[in-house]
Amino acid sequence: MSLWIRPTLLTLELMAITVMTSGIVGILNAWAATALSRGTPFQRKMAHGFLAMHVLIAIFPLILHSVAWESTAGKFGLTMLTQTGVRGVSGAPYGFFGGLLATGWIHGMTGASLVCLATYVGTKRIPSNLIESGRLYLGANQVWWKLCLPIARHWWLTSLLATAMMSATEMTVADLYGFRTLADEFYLLYAANPSLLSVIQTCVLPLVVLIGGSLWWVTSRQRRIALVSVALDENLPITKASTLNANTGFTGVSRATALVVITSLTSLASLVPLMSMLLKLGQHIIIQDGQLLTDWSLLLVLERLFEAPVIFFDEYFWTIVISCFTGTAALMIAWPMASLGRSWTRLRHHVDFATLGIAIVPGPIVAMAVIQFFQLPLPGFSTLYERTIFPTGIALMARAVPIAYWVLRTGYMAVPQQQIDSLKLEMSWIRRMICVDRYLLRRSIVQAWLISMLFASGDVPASLPVLPPGMTTVGSRLFGLLHSGARFQEAALAFWYLLGSAVIAIILMNLNNRHRHLPEPAKN
Repeated sequence: MSLWIRPTLLTLELMAITVMTSGIVGILNAWAATALSRGTPFQRKMAHGFLAMHVLIAIFPLILHSVAWESTAGKFGLTMLTQTGVRGVSGAPYGFFGGLLATGWIHGMTGASLVCLATYVGTKRIPSNLIESGRLYLGANQVWWKLCLPIARHWWLTSLLATAMMSATEMTVADLYGFRTLADEFYLLYAANPSLLSVIQTCVLPLVVLIGGSLWWVTSRQRRIALVSVALDENLPITKASTLNANTGFTGVSRATALVVITSLTSLASLVPLMSMLLKLGQHIIIQDGQLLTDWSLLLVLERLFEAPVIFFDEYFWTIVISCFTGTAALMIAWPMASLGRSWTRLRHHVDFATLGIAIVPGPIVAMAVIQFFQLPLPGFSTLYERTIFPTGIALMARAVPIAYWVLRTGYMAVPQQQIDSLKLEMSWIRRMICVDRYLLRRSIVQAWLISMLFASGDVPASLPVLPPGMTTVGSRLFGLLHSGARFQEAALAFWYLLGSAVIAIILMNLNNRHRHLPEPAKN
């Protein structure tokens, strides 16, 4: 038991740093985006552009964030060009970017985008009559900070809980920087021979956070319902969005400050690591007269980019195959669950908690469970484990299925209850799902497939132990290469993966924009 005290404390420390970083940066970005969205048409376009960048940051796999920030400040990064140079900073063996700082920073900047998007959406959904009441006594900034932000707390607190859970259960970044969290400790010490006690001790902290977050969500929801009831008693109309518009909203000084805030913070989270990775592609280090000199060439960038698909063809190929297989299988499992849950409320609550419980299980534990399952003395299991991607897909579905389920659940909640009730009288559940639901939820189905596929492509902790011999993916290859630092090979390998992820994210955003004409969401 004493062996787990230090990893538990380190995990709590990482969760605290991650929540603090993501909360401060994310809420500031959300305020700035709100202020700009109430300005001129050009400022509104800028706000939408910055929010789109945060969508990209939030949806990119953590292994890509690791490559980008390692290229910026890690071993062989732009701030540390050589291993010798790294050793010269404050006597630290890996420079200043390592351990808790590096792990918390990467998780915090990723979670900040999630907090920003959740806060922005939550404040936009506040009833307009509450905003108008606040505008009688407060200015636009005070309304947002003192009224909108507290009312939307169930949005940004939920995103902070999700960020904390991700940092507690994900071991890719922690292992890269030698920060021994519970998930990383399990991967290092018990990957070959897991015990029931080690599994329980690794999962107990995420489970406590999940239960506490669920209880808080129920309490917060009841308070929100009471708040809306008070507004109804005042006989004031409630609309979906606030009327804090350009004519009565933020001042010019506030919007100028918001522009500086969101430009600097978003550039720090996205443009700085991206430019560092591109600069790393064209970097060339030479030794002249006993000194290390660096040079950069655009020709080297193009040459290394065009070489990457040939050199890493197997990694790209197997990443696409495994992610498509996992996304399709996850969709086939999650769709019936979401459809049944839409018709039966009690079943939906059970499925909600079950999917969240499965999603918080650290990836190494899921992989070890799959390995143990395929070690059973049953015909064909050894062949499936050693020569197919079936075990890898099962391990990845532990989180791909919950992701697909919650996307589809959101889509189903936009279908009016009257329509659901009438369809239940006219046809069976399976026929309704195949003949009607696939048209009503066609965009949500595509979104669920793409998001689960993208997540599966970068879930290194769950896939690494169960990949068949001789098979590598982009994530597993990057995970192995990054332990010795980020060089141009890692940057070239990650570039095309980053480009593909960006294309998927753009498709998702376009689908979301077309979703605005759907009926008003049904009440839970």
